[in-house]
Amino acid sequence: MLGFNRYWRGFRSLVLVHNRNNHNGAGSMNIPNYLFSEIPNNDEGRELVRLMRKYCNKKRFQIEVYGQHVKDEYRGTGVTRMGQNIEQSKCLRVYARDKIERENKHKRYRDNWANRQVMADELENLAYNIKHNIGFK
Repeated sequence: MLGFNRYWRGFRSLVLVHNRNNHNGAGSMNIPNYLFSEIPNNDEGRELVRLMRKYCNKKRFQIEVYGQHVKDEYRGTGVTRMGQNIEQSKCLRVYARDKIERENKHKRYRDNWANRQVMADELENLAYNIKHNIGFK
């Protein structure tokens, strides 16, 4: 019985890892999803970002701004370990996140998780039947 349980735990974790790694979500294509990059981090660049946020379709998109390229005076200080903030960056990178697509992605994830749980339950029932009907040890 111990051999079967060890085998079953390994098989079940292998199925769940396989499903997680084969998920074809929006992030699986390695295409950059930023709109603008290399915007200088000066008054003119910050004004551009301010106007983008002002005139953006807020019902559909969310504008996010991140720092890009650490300033020379911060090199070697460790600020890039967790990502430097905007004040420590030479340039800005602007992303437009699609709120509807994000919600659809979360819905697909929830649906896939429910399907994985159903499949895991069916596999457990199959393993139980094999174990008790065939006498697998």
